[in-house]
Amino acid sequence: MTKKDLFTIVFKLFGLYLFIQILIFIFSLIVMWREPNFIDVLSIFLNVVYLFLTYLLLYKSNLIIDLFKLTEGFDNDKISLNINEKGIVNVGLIFISIYLIVMYLGDFITQTIMFFNDHIARDTQDPQFNLFGYSSTNYERLFNALLCLMIGFLILSNHKRLTNWILKLNQ
Repeated sequence: MTKKDLFTIVFKLFGLYLFIQILIFIFSLIVMWREPNFIDVLSIFLNVVYLFLTYLLLYKSNLIIDLFKLTEGFDNDKISLNINEKGIVNVGLIFISIYLIVMYLGDFITQTIMFFNDHIARDTQDPQFNLFGYSSTNYERLFNALLCLMIGFLILSNHKRLTNWILKLNQ
């Protein structure tokens, strides 16, 4: 494996992570639609920039490597690792999926408990409490956490197929 191959794989894994984050943003924007404010417009603009960056990282990674001259200045061109490209991509995908699961599992459990607490507490509390429609559940966070968990589990269960797809993009 050459250093250019290693940089290409790292860029493609980071591009895949950015693509997952863009998907999460788009799905949460669709489900929790509200009147856009400045923060929403800024988020949409940043995700368009992320989408462009994702395209560059996934499809034009050799251009980035050549532009920044990342393969120059090394003593030799070969990297001696006991792992091949497929193994590196597999490990990267497993790390991305575990990261998504670990980061959003606590939030999902918390919001689910609040959801059930709201629905159980409404029946037993003062009727005046229900007049204002108070809810401690943040449905956007609940949906985002559920979506991230599903994506994490899907990547974890299909990492071999995704590895073959990423390596096919590399050719």
